[in-house]
Amino acid sequence: MAPKPFPYLIRQGVDICRVSRVSKILEKPSHELLRWALKIFTRQEWPQLWRQFNEATVKQEALGSQAQLFLPKLTLSASQHAHGPLAQYIAGRWAAKEATIKAHQRRRLFMRDVSIVPQDNPLLKPQERCTSRVHALVAPENLKRIVMDPEVAKKRGLSSSTSPEYTVSGNIEDGQFVQKPESATQDNHPALRLQSRRVRMTDREQQIAEISISHEAEYAVAVCMALDDPTSPRADVGYIVDDGTGEPLHEPIWGDAEWLVEQVPEAAGHGDG
Repeated sequence: MAPKPFPYLIRQGVDICRVSRVSKILEKPSHELLRWALKIFTRQEWPQLWRQFNEATVKQEALGSQAQLFLPKLTLSASQHAHGPLAQYIAGRWAAKEATIKAHQRRRLFMRDVSIVPQDNPLLKPQERCTSRVHALVAPENLKRIVMDPEVAKKRGLSSSTSPEYTVSGNIEDGQFVQKPESATQDNHPALRLQSRRVRMTDREQQIAEISISHEAEYAVAVCMALDDPTSPRADVGYIVDDGTGEPLHEPIWGDAEWLVEQVPEAAGHGDG
């Protein structure tokens, strides 16, 4: 007979990251470092990254210059010493994300589906929260996509991304999105390349997972404990058309208006987390 299955829906994940590996990544040219960082960190995590090291004050209207201001300083900070605080910090976040992915065995999570952020603690002052414990926020499954024509995309302040991840081919007909191959034509209406984004996530839709990060010499180790319920319902995958009226429905990406969750004040400390 088969043994009894584990009776709870709690799963654990563990990961270890070598700090020197991150240091080598941080020595890349700024444009490569930016591209790498955008694959790893969510827009919920970026304000903490700036606040942690007090490298630059970034405002939402200065997105174009923030890479020039911030990333070269990150490169310099990392190259000064192989196991500096910046590399240690990112190694901890990397390990925490990987541990979270491992704890969700039934889902195919990616780095950008997981945000490692400080826990909200009303007993702490705002400047102290960057040194408090962290937890993981996991994006919901199968988020719907928002599509919009070029005029609406311009109105919403979307970047002109051509990545297949953020564009889709088709037409908007009678307020509905009709997906078509880019080469398709019908009734003299060729398929268009439309901007596409994830639907905007709310706090209630994100699942909290417990995280513990430890640093020992040149290694960062993280443990995640998470709910991994195989019986939870899966959301329908589909498209929602944004006609430009009302509040934005999409989750911004780098270069979009409102990409930063908050404006980044001057940092107050160098917490671990």
